[in-house]
Amino acid sequence: MENLILISASFIIAAFLIATASFAFRAALQVSYANTRRKKAQSDLRHR
Repeated sequence: MENLILISASFIIAAFLIATASFAFRAALQVSYANTRRKKAQSDLRHR
């Protein structure tokens, strides 16, 4: 019985860690994407 509790607890913790990591990864991707778009827009304005 204690093994089952340990396994389920570790599974919940692992799922939580995976969800947090994927969320942080998506947020970082969006930030870098926005930064590159802003830099590209600024360089386009400069070249005109």
